[in-house]
Amino acid sequence: MVKDTGTTPGRQFSEETQEKIKAIVAEEVAPLYRQVEELNKRLNRLETGIPDSGEVERLKEEVQRLTAELKASRDKLERLEGERKQALSDRDAAESALERIKGDLEPFRELLDICRRYAATGETWQKLLPTDTPLHFLVYGCRNNQIVAHWEAMRNRCELPGETESADWETMSDVLAFLLEQYNSTFDSPAVRLLACKPGDKFDDALHMRAKESSPYSGNVKEVLLQGIWDCKNRKTWRKCVVTVE
Repeated sequence: MVKDTGTTPGRQFSEETQEKIKAIVAEEVAPLYRQVEELNKRLNRLETGIPDSGEVERLKEEVQRLTAELKASRDKLERLEGERKQALSDRDAAESALERIKGDLEPFRELLDICRRYAATGETWQKLLPTDTPLHFLVYGCRNNQIVAHWEAMRNRCELPGETESADWETMSDVLAFLLEQYNSTFDSPAVRLLACKPGDKFDDALHMRAKESSPYSGNVKEVLLQGIWDCKNRKTWRKCVVTVE
């Protein structure tokens, strides 16, 4: 990836070109103008008096030489000005192309972000999904059996102390929600969704799975360790919510 320096190549080149132009004006053109002007003054003084013909010719030659140098400097300035304009045009074209690329990538921003976050998780989770390319991650992860495997992997760890409070757990929960969303996008209407389960809900054996460290009696949901998955088409629980009961 190219590091963003805050300056496009076109802008940098045009600024360098402008600095060259300023330097040429200061070091070459301005002194030449002054020399030509001074020689013209001397030539005028000689021509209005009784000039020495040899001196007049030498001055004329000097004026011609300086005039030629002045023309060369002007040509150089015109060339640099052309380069500056071309650099500005290239910069504008590059910026327009960059904006188009950003627009083309926008639909994939969420995929790139979720893939990057998953790749940063610990070794515990790394065998679930491929991370060599975002496309491989998406295609492999959106299969229904892979979604189930993802959920089961979370089920196996949701009761470990501190697991559901970790940053990796938050990432894995977001990955599960993302994969369900992408899986649903292949259907005319959602096929599956996360179960809406929250603390305070009455424990329902059809929707909830009791965690080991939980009251064995019927009661209310105390904590949701892992959201379940609802089968929208068949209107039944695909995977139950893992909860503690009080």
